[in-house]
Amino acid sequence: MIQSSDELDVLVIGGGPAGLATALRLQQYRLKVQVITKRKQHRELVGDHLSAETSRVLQQLGCWNKFLEAGHLKSSGTRSIWGSNLIEFSDAINSPSGKGWYIDRLRFERMLEDQVKEQSIKMFNGKLIDVTSDSKGWIVQTDEAIRHVRMVIDASGKTSAFARKLGIPRITEDQQIAHCTLYKSEKPAEIYSMIEATESGWWYSSYLPGGLLSVILVTDAFASSPWLLHKSSEWLEDTLSATLHTSARIRQHCGDERKILSQNIVHLSSGRLEVSAGKDWIAVGDSAVCYDPIAAHGISQALVTGRDAADAAVDALSGDMNRLSQYTKRLDYSYAYYTNQRKKLYSVEKRWPKSVYWINRQRTERDS
Repeated sequence: MIQSSDELDVLVIGGGPAGLATALRLQQYRLKVQVITKRKQHRELVGDHLSAETSRVLQQLGCWNKFLEAGHLKSSGTRSIWGSNLIEFSDAINSPSGKGWYIDRLRFERMLEDQVKEQSIKMFNGKLIDVTSDSKGWIVQTDEAIRHVRMVIDASGKTSAFARKLGIPRITEDQQIAHCTLYKSEKPAEIYSMIEATESGWWYSSYLPGGLLSVILVTDAFASSPWLLHKSSEWLEDTLSATLHTSARIRQHCGDERKILSQNIVHLSSGRLEVSAGKDWIAVGDSAVCYDPIAAHGISQALVTGRDAADAAVDALSGDMNRLSQYTKRLDYSYAYYTNQRKKLYSVEKRWPKSVYWINRQRTERDS
């Protein structure tokens, strides 16, 4: 076990978009920052979306030009079939924020990692073991070192690893599962995402860089436990065949062969920490708040909270807690607004009154 001789201003626990955004912003204030991250595991492409508003954050982090050069796809909007069989259009051209992007998640994270390395921010592979508070902040033990730090950023995702060590509970709102299939696809004339409600849940499809079509079924976790894919493929195919528009989209752009490049299952839980910050620690991204996938806030929320938490941390280290208070209030407000919108959205769908999926979502909303 290495005893670190350096005292850090901030230790970021988590090397995803939220953690890296926080580290990049903190470095701009000339603070001593390190990042602890898990060893990278293979991640399947899912179909991540980045909102247009996030462009300002990327500019502030110094990543904007690299992002534009990376070949991500601009979105023309969303087509939704929800509450009826009619298609509703939400076009980016009419949005005051402009067009968002469908991104290659691996490429995007590599861009952030490269930016971190260019700024000479040290990253270490490690697992959090224990934390102890002292008069100067925290003594943080990982499986590779012990560090003395003034402040900790918990960017560990839904595990909320640091906050859990403090005994702070995580409130789970809902648990769903996503069956993800990646097809080889022709590039269409118009790049858009599609959301289609069905009896078993809802389908999301979007194009990704490299001639790919990502098709995802979001459904109940308990109704679709992570079986080996060949055991659930027949059920998944039957569910897909019941769609009016998603199946037609696959046939149109993937051909009769429908070449499948990969399939995997992802657990999706939504919820939040009961407390998202203290005077010398702050949770960011999914560690603080994780929204229902229908909100499509994931990466955008990670970047925004990372930037804002860094700004709050700088002031807190000098004894000014005002921005930290504002940060937690914004999280509370955003979560309350999201909860209300989620309630309205799921209550719209009335076509399958006996569906377990929709009964569960609407029961959750009535009980909230």
